[in-house]
This record gives sequence, structure tokens and C-alpha cells, in this order.
Amino acid sequence: MPVIHSAAMTLDVAADASRVTLTNTATGSCWDLDLDTVLASSHDAPVRFSLAPADADALHVVSFDSRSASVEPLGDDALIITRRGPAGVLSLRFELSFAGLRVTALPDRTTVTACSLPGAFRPRGVTALPVALPKNQGIFHRGTGREFSFNLAREGHGGFTMPFFAAVGEADALLAIIEDEHDAQVWFEKTPDGRIIASAVAQPSLGRLSYPRSVLLRFVPPDVTSICLSYRRYVIDHGSLVTWEEKIAARPNLDKLFGALMCFIGYCQDDRLDYAASLRRLKTLGFDRAFVYPLAFGNMVEGFLMGGRPPIDIRRHLPLLDELGYLSAAWMWTEDVPDNGSDVLLDRSGNAAFSWQIDDMKWFRACPVAQVPLSNRIQDARMAGFTAHHFDVTASRGTAECFHPDHPLDCREDALWRRKVLRTGVNRGLVVSSEGFWGYASPDYDIGSVKIAQAVHADYYTVPMTSLVYHDSLVHDWWEVDNYNNPHHRSQGGRGKRYFPLGGGWARLQAAQDALAGHPPNVMPFGAQYAFVQGDMFAGTQIYRYDLDSPEVVEALRLALPVARLHRRIGKMPLISHETILPDGSLQATVFEDGTRVVANFSDEPRETPDCGPLAPFSWTST
Repeated sequence: MPVIHSAAMTLDVAADASRVTLTNTATGSCWDLDLDTVLASSHDAPVRFSLAPADADALHVVSFDSRSASVEPLGDDALIITRRGPAGVLSLRFELSFAGLRVTALPDRTTVTACSLPGAFRPRGVTALPVALPKNQGIFHRGTGREFSFNLAREGHGGFTMPFFAAVGEADALLAIIEDEHDAQVWFEKTPDGRIIASAVAQPSLGRLSYPRSVLLRFVPPDVTSICLSYRRYVIDHGSLVTWEEKIAARPNLDKLFGALMCFIGYCQDDRLDYAASLRRLKTLGFDRAFVYPLAFGNMVEGFLMGGRPPIDIRRHLPLLDELGYLSAAWMWTEDVPDNGSDVLLDRSGNAAFSWQIDDMKWFRACPVAQVPLSNRIQDARMAGFTAHHFDVTASRGTAECFHPDHPLDCREDALWRRKVLRTGVNRGLVVSSEGFWGYASPDYDIGSVKIAQAVHADYYTVPMTSLVYHDSLVHDWWEVDNYNNPHHRSQGGRGKRYFPLGGGWARLQAAQDALAGHPPNVMPFGAQYAFVQGDMFAGTQIYRYDLDSPEVVEALRLALPVARLHRRIGKMPLISHETILPDGSLQATVFEDGTRVVANFSDEPRETPDCGPLAPFSWTST
């Protein structure tokens, strides 16, 4: 029976690979690989991995023949398992080192195009177990409730923000770090028989597993802090974390971000509003710092409408924003272009990749190779004079292959070019924001977005995983329309009905989440914005407005001010620990590097804290 070992763990494998067991030396716990989750595909495009196929793509995923496996020992610390099945041949190398157990798909010995990597491990005798997953700001799923199946990529508003997850046992947690995130997914499923599956999935690059894919497995203590700080150490060891201290030294304007109100003022020009008077009045309300966006739109075309109205353009107020000490951000919109045939991203069929539609205007995805010179031209011309730029959807778009003959890209190249797009703002000394939190790109921008609004669910609760890893390097903000005062998108199109609901308008709850994680507050204090009717881009748009006298705004700003003042104090420093005080996640605490401790109550009922006395519903306190 092949066995490999290190000081931290032992891997023993049956001679026919019918059993694969990982043992934690420190705790003695044994984790077995669920062979039902060892799956592969021969399809040349990314497919959905699931034990219970929920769509056509899942039908391309098949299991291996357990009688057609072999194990090849490679000394004391490595071995190769080769499996054969209807999808083809899969060879995985298992190698132990001080870093953990690295499992690598070997392309020169493999014919399958996609595979689980390596499948789901779980403690012996356990069916359902909790999983810590960096989806949005982070969730801790208890493994309870109805069945579900998710395949999360690094994309959109629902993918993973950092490429890791952890299955959490009683004695330890097994952390899985995906080392090749651009062609990867996280398969997270609860089967009808109650099994929890958490596995990385290697997806094809240009139709095949064209380069080695690896996942690093580590045993860590079974708590969110240990899980996240182990991944943070991995990021630091690979030279991928740039601290605020380093960023501010290169771009002094960044210092204005700490303690700032994230101040969204709408996409649409509001001719009824006195923007200058509103900005001055905001200052008198105690907000001496603000990140105000957007003041104008930077796109390759002009003259388009948004919700039937012209896009906002108040560049004339740039001197006023400088006078007030506020950061002024243009809306850099290079990700979407008309279908003009030169800058567009082409899919494998040679068609322009459709992006979205507003009113009668259709937008198509731009190839990031074309976006870099476009971004430079726009910033040097129409969008000059700003202290910040917000790059719309650049960090939320999933990496994609481009089949344009003039600028073909695989997903890894797509990711690198998209970072270059963000870098065009950094190179100008600006504060750079983008829709989507992408840990991989943290050296190249400063503010990422999209968070889950509902903090406590029957089967999971949110936890500040992005802050535990990146708080001293990257701000995690709300999506620009998910402001404290704006419930509009939550009520449109069933957004709040999602398994992991997004949406704003939960002012007290959102303020408590921001305080716990050390994030700045986000309010739309004035301006005009469109929304899709019933959330359907093809059903038309409607306009909504706010001003500083709107009751929702008054309440949101009251709640935002102490959050901003807290962020002023702790925004640059690491978050060093997190504690789930009550098992349902309704009462949590965090500690920052200077010793500041924040306790937040996410319940609609009062909670008694161990050291701060009673805490009102949806509230927070710090000591």
C-alpha cells in the first residue's frame, strides 16, 4: 500500500487507488477522498460539475472506472494516481512538502479536458460538514438545509473572491488553495443524500488541460481566522500582497480614502439637483472625506442614454471636490463596446461576445488587449484632472478566452491584461476602484466591491474573510447601487430571493457588517439612477432619485458617520482575528492590529455580549 508522509501529514493510498486517506499528524484525524466526487469531462468548454446534473453541461461530467486505476510511487514524498474512464485518462501527482499536500493534474499524461482536483475530502465517518468559502466577503456554511449545487468561478457578483475554501471538521479544517484560479471553479454541493462536496475543478484552457493545474491542501485549526490567515501567509510568501503603507508611499492621495464615505451619486444627470450645494452640505454633516463617483463617464463612444437620460457629467465641480478634500472618480467604462469588429472579444464561434443591453443600446465585451490603449487615451483626454477612477466591471468579469485573430487570449492572459487596464489608473497616481473584489489583482487597485447583504441565514452566515486576508491592502465596498439607503435593486427582479441575496437598503445591518470587517460606509446621498423594470434588462428602465433631505438618506448618513470614523482609525491595518460568539453567527467580533475590538449583532433581537453589555438589534460597538 503506497504511503507518503511529511511532518504534518500522511497520505496512504490503496494499491488500486480505491481508497485515498489523508491523516493529520497533529490531531490524528483521517480524511478520506470521496471517490464519487472524482469526476472528469471530455468536453472542450467549461462544464458544470455536479453529482445530480442540473443542466446540459453536467451531462458531460462522468466518473472513472474504479477497476482501471494505478498508483506509481515516487519515493517517500510523492506518488502519481492515474485513472481511466469514459472521459479519458487523468493523472494526478500528489506531493508532500513543508507547504502541504500539492495535487497537480499532469497535462502530458492526461487526456481529459476538465476534472475535479482531486475531489472532496471529508473526515472519516462524516457526511455533512461546514465549509468556509470566500464567496463575496465570505460565508460559513453549516452544511445544513436543503440540497444545492454551485459551481463558482472568479466572476460576476456570485463567484469566489479568493481562490481557496476549507472543509471544517471538529478537530481540524482542510484548507484547499487553488493555485491556478483563472481556469478553475469551486464545486460546492449538498447532495440529496446529505453529503457536502467542496472541491476545486480544473477547466479547459483553449479546449484542453494545456498546462499543469495544482491545489495545495493544508490542515489548519477549525476556525475562520486560522483558515484565512493561513491563506494570507501563502499570499505574502508569493509576494502578492502590497500594503497600504507601500501604496500610499507611491500614491499619496490614497490617504484620503481612510475614513471616507463611499459616495455614489448615480449614473444619470439630475437637472433638478444643485450638485455643488449638496457636496458642500455633505461636508457640514461631518464627512470630511469622501470618495465621490461617478462625476463623468469615460467610454469610447458618447451620446448614449442610460434609462432614457444623459449620463452624469459634472466635471466642472472637480475644483470644488479638491477644495473639500474629497476624492473625485470618473467612471472608466472600457469593458463594453459597440460591435465594431476591431476591439470586441470574439467567442470560439467567431461571434462578438454580447454583454448587456440598456434601452435600445446593446453592448459587447471588449478584449482587454484593446482596452489598455483605449483606457490611456480616455484618461489623457476627456477624463483628465480626476484624483480617482472607477473601472466598471473590470474586476467582476470572469476571465474569458478571446478568439479574435488580431489579439487571441487564453484566460491567464486575459487576467494579466485586465490587471494592466487597472494599472493605467495606478500609473497616473490615482485611487483605483472597480466592480468586483479580486484578490489576485490587489496590487493593481484599491477598492473592490459586491457583498452579501443578508448576514444570517438558516444554513450559513457571512464572515469577513476578505478583510482577514486583505484589509491592509484592499477595501471591500458594496456594489455601487447596494447603498445603505437604497432598497430599490433588492426589491426588483427577485434579487433578494437568491440563495445568497445581494441588495442594499439594510442600513443598520450593512453598517454593522462594515464595522465588523473594517470597511467604509456606502451611501447614495443624492443623484439620479436607473433601474431595470422587474430586474429585466429587456423590459425597460425607470429612474429613481435621492437628495440629502430624503428620510432614507438622513438615516443612512447618521449610521454611516461612526463607521467612517472607525475606518479612519483602523482602515490601514491588518485584521488579526475573528470570533463567532454565538453559533448561529448572529453575534461576531473582530480585533484589529491596534487592539480595537468590534462586536456586531446581526440579529433582529437584542444580544448580550460577554464584555460590552447588551447590544441592540442590527448594531455594533467597539472598544
